[in-house]
Amino acid sequence: NEVIKALDWIYFGAILINGVIHTIGGFGFKLERLFGKAFVLIDHKRISLKPGVFEKEQRVDWKDMKSIEYRLNKFQVRNIDNSSKVLDLSKFDYDLKNSIKGVVANIAKEKNIEARM
Repeated sequence: NEVIKALDWIYFGAILINGVIHTIGGFGFKLERLFGKAFVLIDHKRISLKPGVFEKEQRVDWKDMKSIEYRLNKFQVRNIDNSSKVLDLSKFDYDLKNSIKGVVANIAKEKNIEARM
């Protein structure tokens, strides 16, 4: 015959939300989709990388590039205005890194951008 306290309601709410999230996940809907998705987009306009759902997108345009160099798990990009930018590849697996390197090298060659891979 005790009164349910506020802390009990908070605990119940947390467990209920956790249960609902896992139930929705069990039906095949991933909650991460609400926050965006991870992607690798390399075309003739730009290199755009987002290694994880909660990671920030990394982007550089080909028209701004002077040179691009691959170093351990990252691209070092030198822009026309002599600024530099780093594209981090450490969160990608080995096969994907090699594919990215190949595509970047081919497009850089087409666009006459100095590339060291």
